[in-house]
Amino acid sequence: MMVARFSYVVIFSALLAGLLPGGGKEASPIALFLDFERTPSDISLQEMKKEVGHLMESSGFAFDWKKASQMKKGEPDSILLKFKGTCHTGGPQPPQISELAPYGETLALASTKVSKGQVQPLSEVQCDQIRKCLGAGSNAGKMQRDLLLGRAMGRVVAHELYHILAATTKHAGEGLAKAVQSTADLLSEGSEFGSAQMERLNGSAQSGAPGFRRK
Repeated sequence: MMVARFSYVVIFSALLAGLLPGGGKEASPIALFLDFERTPSDISLQEMKKEVGHLMESSGFAFDWKKASQMKKGEPDSILLKFKGTCHTGGPQPPQISELAPYGETLALASTKVSKGQVQPLSEVQCDQIRKCLGAGSNAGKMQRDLLLGRAMGRVVAHELYHILAATTKHAGEGLAKAVQSTADLLSEGSEFGSAQMERLNGSAQSGAPGFRRK
């Protein structure tokens, strides 16, 4: 049986943002600025934050969620997350995976900017693409579908945060740092980063991830 697959793609393109100097060892909270193209579901938004917090709990990093309108130019210890498309399950639904192709299809769910080989603190998340993975929960009520969407969004965001905070464009062979994720990886209980990837995040938190200042 063929399984539809989803891929997280790191797009190598220029970003007009310089790396900020590092220093110190104690990680200060990193501001995650959220910029939504369309107003998200409150349930999906809260579930996304909860999932990111759970997945990154042992990473050594702490996060402060903020609106993009609060972001100041050149603000240190910050990451801009842009969400494209519709980040809720109301209204017309996109085609489910089973309707896209009989043998599965690989979709780009998010991208993180890279400039001159350096991973930049800016990611774009494609909500319409993520919503296509909700076929498994299509018969659930709206609240449950919004929860599933938020969980998937959280895992996509956590994957991109891994690239940024670990300062790497490489993927792992297992866990949420894999290049390709199945629908089950995004929706089922128990998905997490591999031990090697969590160790790398811890190392970055202790030494000061490139692009982030430390107290």
